[in-house]
Amino acid sequence: MLQLAYVSRASSVLAPDDVFKIIETSARNNSRDDLTGFLIFAENRFFQVVEGSRSAIDALLSRLGEDTRHSQIEILSQTEIAQRAFPNWRMKRLKPDTRIGAPIGEAPGLDHFPTHLKHLVRQFLAASQPASEAA
Repeated sequence: MLQLAYVSRASSVLAPDDVFKIIETSARNNSRDDLTGFLIFAENRFFQVVEGSRSAIDALLSRLGEDTRHSQIEILSQTEIAQRAFPNWRMKRLKPDTRIGAPIGEAPGLDHFPTHLKHLVRQFLAASQPASEAA
């Protein structure tokens, strides 16, 4: 079984409600394809982790490459795993912690993530901070 993490940039054609449609469609497709994982959307960028068979993930990557709602797909991690880290998440949407004073790079539930994914999520969220907040 494979666990894959990637980032991509949202395209200018992404409508405000498209993220919800992506989650909805992903959950349905992931159930069909026996994939699990989560998605974070922040500052016009996506971070996604998916887990499943190599063939299902290869098929997903092929579909993602044709999806005009995002571009610049960059694979951050591909790890062979013995068991899923997110077995009950067909496609969970995680939202960055936007409370004033909240640590940059935090998302609810991050404490139970595998160490390498915690690191990747924190890097993604820190890089996704608006310039005014990052300073």
